[in-house]
Amino acid sequence: MKASGVAQELRIATHSRLTELSTAHEGVKGGADGFASTAALSQILPTWEKRLTSVREECDRLHGALAKTGRDFGEVDPAVAGKVNRVDTGHKPDWAR
Repeated sequence: MKASGVAQELRIATHSRLTELSTAHEGVKGGADGFASTAALSQILPTWEKRLTSVREECDRLHGALAKTGRDFGEVDPAVAGKVNRVDTGHKPDWAR
């Protein structure tokens, strides 16, 4: 699989987990009011949301950059190979000429 595709899959998975985390937190808040763990979860949630959002955004950036790089190399490499293959070296290495 291409690297840009992996970055895209990670972005999608991270977005899904971020949504699940928010949804799960809503359930905890409503069913566990008054517990100390609920207060702790309320403090932790924003940091995890921030981390996962950063990961998702970085995966999105990488997806675009890797896809562009793949296109660039895909177009340039064959053109360069064609030019190199047209150079007549007499089948001798430079040092032997």
